[in-house]
Amino acid sequence: MIFLVVLGHIGFKDYGLQIQKVIYSFHMPVFVFLSGFLSPRKIDCKRQKIWLLQNLLIYAGTQAAYILLTCCDCDFSWDMLIVPAPALWYFVSLIFWRLFLWYSFKGISDVVLLLAALLLALACGFIPLDREFSFQRTFAFLPFFITGVIFRKRKLMLWLNKLPLWVAILVLLAGLMVAHALPWNYQPKFHYVCLGDMFIRLIQTFLAFALCLSVVRLIHPMGISFAKKNSALQILPFLGRYTLWVYIGHLFLNLLNAYVVILIQRIIPEFSLDILSAVILAVLYCAICTVVGMICKKLFRKVAPNRY
Repeated sequence: MIFLVVLGHIGFKDYGLQIQKVIYSFHMPVFVFLSGFLSPRKIDCKRQKIWLLQNLLIYAGTQAAYILLTCCDCDFSWDMLIVPAPALWYFVSLIFWRLFLWYSFKGISDVVLLLAALLLALACGFIPLDREFSFQRTFAFLPFFITGVIFRKRKLMLWLNKLPLWVAILVLLAGLMVAHALPWNYQPKFHYVCLGDMFIRLIQTFLAFALCLSVVRLIHPMGISFAKKNSALQILPFLGRYTLWVYIGHLFLNLLNAYVVILIQRIIPEFSLDILSAVILAVLYCAICTVVGMICKKLFRKVAPNRY
């Protein structure tokens, strides 16, 4: 999923919007679902404050660095203070989702909570806010977060695992073909222009639910059991520890995309950014960010060994 995030942010306008349609139809819903699945529903106040402070510091530091770098090429705008940098919207949304989980709708049944999240996802498009404070994405993806929370609480993974693999594969392939054929791209960050946009969001939400659950079914437990039997795949959970580094790091590496393409074109004049070269570039970016994360982690252990 983190690789698809990087790939989706690398010059998608150059190698075709159709590829972006396929990627965006499921990769962020899966991410949000997993974030809900891994979010404790009950947590002590001290741990909540520590988690909140850590994420706010990471977001503020990264946002400030991005503003400083982009101001070198363009004039400063006050919108930069309320509009998260590309990809950083997830920090803002995750903070809201967890606060929503911890302090809202206490004592309400899971079904009502999920319906409330779905209604908020549909209704938020009428409010004339787009990327400001990550408003549209926060509410549009809220049902996936709540679903992940419910799946953990109710142990619904056991139910999902009873779904035959061939059904999950069929749903995934059919859903991707539908996403590819739809006339609109999955972009929950825009507010509605007309009433019909609400029905578009509803269709995209249900399609994303089908794709999300089919992907999770294929990964768990098949992927886990397969990885245990194949030692070469043990690298995957190891690399998974550095997804935050990839998530933040590729934001800054993407600023170099245009320069990278120009440099390659000087060596290979006929070069153009297509899907194959984008995949290679995404792998390179993921590798760079992972290595930087590994180095920094070792340095942190030397500076503050008691924290590890």
